[in-house]
Amino acid sequence: MRQTSKQRLVQTTNATSTGYHRDGNNNCCCGDNESYAFEGYTELGYYNSDRFIPTGNRYERTDGKPIKAYGLEIEMVSEYINRQQVIANVIHNIVVKRFKTTKPLYLMKYQHDGSLRNDYGNDWAVECITQPMTKEFIRNNYSVWRCMFEDLKNGFGIHTNRTCGMHCNLSTALFGKDTEEQYDNILKLYYIIHKYFDMFWSLFLRRGDNTYCAPDRYVQRVSIDEFRVLYKKGGSRELSNESDHYTAINTGHIATGRLELRLVGSCTTFAQFRNTMELVFFLVDKVKKLSWKQLDNFVSIFSGCNQYVYDRLETKNGGYITEQQLKDIKETIKEEQLI
Repeated sequence: MRQTSKQRLVQTTNATSTGYHRDGNNNCCCGDNESYAFEGYTELGYYNSDRFIPTGNRYERTDGKPIKAYGLEIEMVSEYINRQQVIANVIHNIVVKRFKTTKPLYLMKYQHDGSLRNDYGNDWAVECITQPMTKEFIRNNYSVWRCMFEDLKNGFGIHTNRTCGMHCNLSTALFGKDTEEQYDNILKLYYIIHKYFDMFWSLFLRRGDNTYCAPDRYVQRVSIDEFRVLYKKGGSRELSNESDHYTAINTGHIATGRLELRLVGSCTTFAQFRNTMELVFFLVDKVKKLSWKQLDNFVSIFSGCNQYVYDRLETKNGGYITEQQLKDIKETIKEEQLI
């Protein structure tokens, strides 16, 4: 008889009673209070398409090349399991071991987050924080991400927090070859997300209020030319080098090689996770190709997207993209067969 996902997963729960601890500290899931996706691990490295590659203590590659990667902070809550250590151990043993790579168990750490609550108001939750991963690694393991976003819910009542759910860290090396090019392209991403904040709020499936991902409303009041003067390096509104957990894009860690996209919302299904990640991948790649004059044109911004990004545009644009613009974008879709 064919097993359901719930039947298949529950058989593996015998090992979940002690929880996963890197240092045996029962006060949090791994004994490490650092909460950033690119920091705080005892075994540092990044995941490329098929393997774990060790790095130095600041995530520097041994060959001196920059890491072009993404790091995720995924907030998971449980409706049934009331011990954070057990929730972490379920995720670690049911999901993380399945990633197709060398040393998959180095991928995530698990931490307490006092702001997380399940549907009944209980703090039965952990934050899963990954090491840096390339786009190819994330895509190659979409089948495992499906397990995390769907099978855990069906088998254990573990699912993403419904308001925020996920933050995405982006290494600055994704945006260009040198710091000048990187800053310019990061500015483009900063501009379009804050200029059209309400649309991106919908596209990224954000729910609740924007206390922890507020827009820079000043961007909405100025032209592109004014923005470039004000926000350039040395300008009066140069991107902040102080960490800010209340903004849509936290630029406070650019100097150390990353920025944090906090606007990303909760993905309650695998399809939502896949389409959100495809949207992030697309925007990071596209801002490098766009001229500044194209940033006020939705067709220019989204032309050449794949069908997963288009699905999000068609269904969750909040009414900001017209039918004609959608039609024009649809004619440029580049099909990609992903799970």
